[in-house]
Amino acid sequence: MKHPLKAIYCNQYYELKPKGKAHSAKENGTALSAVAVMLLVFATFLITISFFPDVEKASRDLIQDVFGIKTGKSAGKILGLFLVFISWPFVRYTVGTEHSYQETISAFEALGPEEQQKVSKYGLWSFVATIGIFALAFLIFFIMN
Repeated sequence: MKHPLKAIYCNQYYELKPKGKAHSAKENGTALSAVAVMLLVFATFLITISFFPDVEKASRDLIQDVFGIKTGKSAGKILGLFLVFISWPFVRYTVGTEHSYQETISAFEALGPEEQQKVSKYGLWSFVATIGIFALAFLIFFIMN
């Protein structure tokens, strides 16, 4: 299983099934996958505005024109909400559909125990990597500005 978002679902299933909470795996997988997508989009935005100051100015002007907001805190809240409204439906209606989830879990259950453990670790590390990428992007943004 090479798809990182599907591996996140498998990780949640692998972790929760022994505890009798397999029904929560889909919800948790959707939430974690949406957060991963959101962090990657935000990291891309941070890198872009770090290396292209005109993009930062245009973004700031757009937020001020549309919302009349001049503080960074308010703009951050709006950007965060915007990313949630993009990432959640993206995940929910692609890899998070019931059909896709059932296919993913069926393929996962068909694997041997060692392979399941590898896929589960891949899902965990995929999520951890998105946090690392975001932290690196934030560091670059902080250094460049």
